[in-house]
Amino acid sequence: MARFVRLCLALTLCAALAACEKTSPEQAIGEAIVRIEQGLAAHQNAAVRAELADAFRGGPAADPARLDKAGVQRLLAGYFLRYKNIGVVVTGVSIEPLSHTPDQAWSSASVVLTGADGLIPEAGRIYQVRGLWLREGGAWRLRELQWE
Repeated sequence: MARFVRLCLALTLCAALAACEKTSPEQAIGEAIVRIEQGLAAHQNAAVRAELADAFRGGPAADPARLDKAGVQRLLAGYFLRYKNIGVVVTGVSIEPLSHTPDQAWSSASVVLTGADGLIPEAGRIYQVRGLWLREGGAWRLRELQWE
């Protein structure tokens, strides 16, 4: 019986340690990128903005601070009204946590965005994006985004 109790305690300890294992920054940021991708495709403005830091700034490389979080809301609303179907493909994702600041990481990716009223895209473009992510209250949020 004592052997059984020790086995149960060991299994419980292993399960507790596994539950305490933290998600790596790369995995957490990758999951946030997927949520942004899904939010765009589903026309869910709030879902996309939920992944942005309150102090978010973004824009093309020539004007990297053009948009704040409210500007993103307006930009997305315009796209969602214009295009019934939005396609998003994110490829070549690279995530690099900063060694000197563990609560920050850079990401880069290629993003293909398409817009259509029907099945065939009417507009499309490939972007090279670079983002700065911050861990805020245990969650990773996009603080800066630049695209070309």
